Amino acid sequence: METFVLYIYRSIKNNVIDDKSYLSFGEHLPLIAIVQNELEQNNRIQKVREYKLQPFEINQKNYNKALLNSEILSFKVLDIEFNDYVDEEEKTELIHLLRKNDWKTAANILKDIREEMEIESLSFLHKGRHFKISKYGVIEVDAEIYELEELTTKTPVAYITGLIPWGTQTEAFNEF
Repeated sequence: METFVLYIYRSIKNNVIDDKSYLSFGEHLPLIAIVQNELEQNNRIQKVREYKLQPFEINQKNYNKALLNSEILSFKVLDIEFNDYVDEEEKTELIHLLRKNDWKTAANILKDIREEMEIESLSFLHKGRHFKISKYGVIEVDAEIYELEELTTKTPVAYITGLIPWGTQTEAFNEF
């Protein structure tokens, strides 16, 4: 097992890419992930240009929803990084409230923080796996290469990135 780093991009056309460094999220979704660990000589930018990929940014509302639904999505918040300074006590309290499932108080604190800044990244544990997702679609996950597709499409990652719309939790997600 190793820590894989995936970079999500928008595809402006239906790119059919036969390359082991790519992970496609299906024909109906214009998202592609480049698996940094599988690239030769770290040529990610070259691949982005070659396939005309566009930057991807996670909708901040998806972070909010995921945090306030962490119990339903079966994950434990480890850390939340913001794009500006947040008092460490306030951040610790927010994480503690999320872990205790005190949604109302957590929502109020999150709302106060989010009025002034954005979430840069979220780190969490889901079924014993460590995940980190940045707002620019960089995903870090401890896995085997053959698990990457399931770990990005059938875990909370799918909700945070928008691969699965909110309110559509699937059987496959529940099983993984």
